Amino acid sequence: MSTGGLGDSASKARNRPIFERWFGSGFIEDDSKLYFADTEMAAINSVMEAIEQTESSYIYDPLPTNDVPLAICLAYLRSQDTRFPTDGVVGAGKSLMALPALSQGYVTRFDELREDGIGRNPRLLDRQCIQQLSQVHDDDFYTAKHGFEFDQSWSNDRIGAIFIDLRKAEWREPSRRLETIIDLLDEDTPPIIFYTDTNRGVFDPIQDQSNNFAITSELLTTASPGSTAKATTMAAGYERLLATSDLSVSCISFGYPDNGKAINKLREMKNKLQERGLAPMEVGWVYNLLTKLPVKPEHWADAVTGDFYQSTVKDLVQGLRGIAQRANGQTAELLINYVQGINHLQGILNKEHPVQQALFEAIEKAELEGINRTIVVKDDHEHQALLHAINMENGTMPENYASIQTLDDIEPATSGETVYARPFEYNSHPYQFPLCSDITTYQFVTWGSTVLGQIKSGLDNTNATFETQVIGETKSQGSSSREGNTDTRRKYQRNKQNGRSRGSSKSQVTGSKVRVELSNGDVRTVGLHSKFPVYNDSGEIARVRVEDLDVGDDILLLSTATDDIYEMYLDSAKEQDKIRKCGRTVQQWRDVLQSNITDGDTSYSDALRMIRAAGSDVTSEVTVRLWTNGRTIGPSDDKDVSRVLEVLQPELKPRAPAIVQSMKQIRRIHQKIGQRARRAVEAQMCVGSEHKSTSDDLDSIDGVEEDITQVSIEAMEKLSNE
Repeated sequence: MSTGGLGDSASKARNRPIFERWFGSGFIEDDSKLYFADTEMAAINSVMEAIEQTESSYIYDPLPTNDVPLAICLAYLRSQDTRFPTDGVVGAGKSLMALPALSQGYVTRFDELREDGIGRNPRLLDRQCIQQLSQVHDDDFYTAKHGFEFDQSWSNDRIGAIFIDLRKAEWREPSRRLETIIDLLDEDTPPIIFYTDTNRGVFDPIQDQSNNFAITSELLTTASPGSTAKATTMAAGYERLLATSDLSVSCISFGYPDNGKAINKLREMKNKLQERGLAPMEVGWVYNLLTKLPVKPEHWADAVTGDFYQSTVKDLVQGLRGIAQRANGQTAELLINYVQGINHLQGILNKEHPVQQALFEAIEKAELEGINRTIVVKDDHEHQALLHAINMENGTMPENYASIQTLDDIEPATSGETVYARPFEYNSHPYQFPLCSDITTYQFVTWGSTVLGQIKSGLDNTNATFETQVIGETKSQGSSSREGNTDTRRKYQRNKQNGRSRGSSKSQVTGSKVRVELSNGDVRTVGLHSKFPVYNDSGEIARVRVEDLDVGDDILLLSTATDDIYEMYLDSAKEQDKIRKCGRTVQQWRDVLQSNITDGDTSYSDALRMIRAAGSDVTSEVTVRLWTNGRTIGPSDDKDVSRVLEVLQPELKPRAPAIVQSMKQIRRIHQKIGQRARRAVEAQMCVGSEHKSTSDDLDSIDGVEEDITQVSIEAMEKLSNE
């Protein structure tokens, strides 16, 4: 990617003379204009630069559209076109071979596109569908049929580039043809363009040997406003939204009607069953269905009756009963108890469903509040289920202001409010790209931290602010917090000049609070989940939540600033953006431990036993406790990261590689921070002794270290919510 961002890279593609004829005036598709946005044009530039260096490309595009594959293939075909020389540039006449995902339906779009001009507009290109590689001859564009045969070498003089859509199971699955696809990188083949909407660990060899281009919300903030205004693709809508709007996300979690008694027992049984390997997929399936549905289970059952491809809670329970009958001993008994627990929770939610009720209120109040409110559900089945629920419970669906849309149908809007009616699948595009400037998510508390973590990660380095709230949960009262992008260094210097100290400023925290008395005479009121940096003799800095600290613990402070030392060091490092994102990624993993152990019914001994059963060599509960409270960054054995997810929250297991990599990045930065913090602390203890400063010493980062203080916690008192 160009240092100028998306707009600069897109301009390079637009300024290529060869592209002026097609891309300058736009295209006609189904009697409508098609103008590509900066996103598609930057992808073109990345691919074309790689091809010119005879290198392959890896394109990651989570948006639910096929505009990028269309644009890339059109650009390559135009670059090879010999019919219309431009500024003396004549296409080389090479063919493009595409292995598409036919189910996506974009292949026929190539046949329908026309140039925008006066009079009769012929087809832009000739495309041939072939069954075998040996059928490539003299045409411009070939697309593979189902069951395509690699019946000869790819080193065909006619082929100039290969496009492979990894969304097709045949190309992406290791059990099918992925290994064959990966081997192409080591053969004498033309440059390959790999395209995917989901990063998978099995794609790592491809990424390592290719030029990478990833479409993210952060990238789209660098689009050029001028070109975005003209574009017609979905990406253009996101570019406009990210460039012109302040994003606000409210994450609202709802407690269960029985104060969580049923779900806590159910979660414990689920974990044990999955640990023992008894129908782990079926056990997790019914649990997820029951806790993610945005409507009462009975309304879902009514909506999908007769649909062979959809399951109700009752269907899944019947399947589990059959498995229990074939099992033996305590495991069979546990599965029977689990089934009874599912039925019990289903009965509770059929009587009272807080998420459904909140959706009803949001829909009914939209017209009264004058807000265009869009409720986003997973698919058509949930759409029908929500409409059925409204009808059965005498609700109303306003003709104006309120609407229900599915993930596949929704597009970004510059006004109104979007409500995510349920937790979506991991890496779903609404978590990575804002559908409007005002977003609210509804989910049970079971999924609150997961949803918040995913959407924070997806909107990293945008101007998004976040507010969290828990409703109807008596076990832990809801708290609200807001986070935004701030210039920490300027704030530090401003506060220092004004003589403000953290101890004298009025607390702004909400929710559960703790009163902390420090050895320097400071008294602070902080949120229960606030973090202080702790310096260990081993040279490592760790950020520890207040609730995990004890009287007598030493912490590090900035004596005259509103920010703690850890934040200041990150702000002064070149990798601050990356390390903040890494921290959020690792916190998702830590939240899994905390939600199951600290906030759930799983004991440390149970967690240790489960992790060891998954293959871990950890022998002490203390180790698990340190992982949970953040006093260590993570396990010394990388595989333990995956094992924790496997036994406590299997649906997050695909995140393990990213979490491990984030832990490594954090450790590297923490080692550097720890060395500097130690010099600062030791300098304070060397009063009266000779101390020679170096360029790498206490005044090396804008004078921050001179205000470092190591203090001890002398008293702690948890305050009641007001």
